[in-house]
Amino acid sequence: MKQRLPYGWAYTFRHRTLGELGRIVLEERDGGHTQVSREVVGNPADPMTDTRRRIFEPLALELTRRMKACTGPAPAGL
Repeated sequence: MKQRLPYGWAYTFRHRTLGELGRIVLEERDGGHTQVSREVVGNPADPMTDTRRRIFEPLALELTRRMKACTGPAPAGL
């Protein structure tokens, strides 16, 4: 699911049985740059959060890597 935020966009990822896994947030920055954040859903004390993390993090890291490959590295200082 894609959601407009006051400062950018969030893309939420869901799993058929686990429900919401996490989201990738693209935050608009000065100079036309974008900061990419990855967020896993859940309380750290909940064992299901670790299950969601094990599924979501590799996917989110690969998507982030591919975005950077298309856009190039961030300038120094960002």
